[in-house]
Amino acid sequence: MKIKSGILIDVTKCNCLSTFILCMVFTASCLMLDSCKKKSTEEPTNQAYSNMKDDSTKAIDVSIPRIMLSKTKSTTITIFLSVTDQNGNPFRDFNRYNFTVKQVCDSTTDTTLVASITFTRADIEGYDMATSMVMDYSGSMAGKATKDMANAAKQFVRLKKDQDYCEIIKFDDVIQVCQTFTSDTAKLMTAIDGKYGGGATAFYDATLKGITDASGFTTSQYGILPAVVAFTDGQDNRSVSDLLSCISAANSDQMPVYTIGFRPSVDSASLKLLAGQTGGRYYFTPDSEQLSEFYSKISRQLKNEYMLSWPFDNSTCHKVWVIVTATYTCANGTFTAKTEKYLFPVKK
Repeated sequence: MKIKSGILIDVTKCNCLSTFILCMVFTASCLMLDSCKKKSTEEPTNQAYSNMKDDSTKAIDVSIPRIMLSKTKSTTITIFLSVTDQNGNPFRDFNRYNFTVKQVCDSTTDTTLVASITFTRADIEGYDMATSMVMDYSGSMAGKATKDMANAAKQFVRLKKDQDYCEIIKFDDVIQVCQTFTSDTAKLMTAIDGKYGGGATAFYDATLKGITDASGFTTSQYGILPAVVAFTDGQDNRSVSDLLSCISAANSDQMPVYTIGFRPSVDSASLKLLAGQTGGRYYFTPDSEQLSEFYSKISRQLKNEYMLSWPFDNSTCHKVWVIVTATYTCANGTFTAKTEKYLFPVKK
């Protein structure tokens, strides 16, 4: 008589080879079933992802880079979410239960907690990126700062997937598209290396050009998501357009604008607002050598977005606010972050 994993086996009854084989097969089947039952009870369901080994996270941040609707009628809402730690490093392992989603019809108190949500990641769904890179070549950028900015932009290009696209826009008081959208890394590197600039700063005009180009390029191409990464070292002193026109254009096309400010002379408040209102993020540094780090973080964030979808059936609502709360528990405690963005549903 033998005992194995709680199962009693009487080998004396296996008195011939065929019976013995049948006994062993039966035993193996029981062990496998027992193992599966243990595994299913050990793996929790309907629980948010947490990591008690993570002792580096001290805060989290969540943003909505874009909202997508059904093509003809707004019967489904899909939001893209970016979640990072306090240093801008994206989380990849969150699940549906790390998020609480509410939708609110504008000018009403009708807040609906969204329960039936489909969850996935943008990279799993096969989405590619088309990023317009807006680079400041005004007179104050001469010398080492220009070189460091160019090296940072090259780092962004190196990190892209082969099928991702980039556009290179350089500006001072004049805006020049040095390279239209392409996935060709060599062409992008050549465009970044080209000399340009020395005048005033038309930051908003250049950023609006990037938004317009990215929208035009991706409108007719399914599966490509637009974004803008805009860099400047000073305050705009030459544009015809302004901050609000850039925000309005980006939100109309559901496009995040990531902004990078360099030197204390930069208008940090406006750059932060531009990024925050469009679902991007703002980074500032007084040291141009840190620019490559920022471009790399933005690249990782664009590659690590979650997708949450749910049915939408409110035909009377003309403007909808989507409110998302993210929660994460680690060794340092439980952290939450909240963000919101609006959309205009298509009338049925």
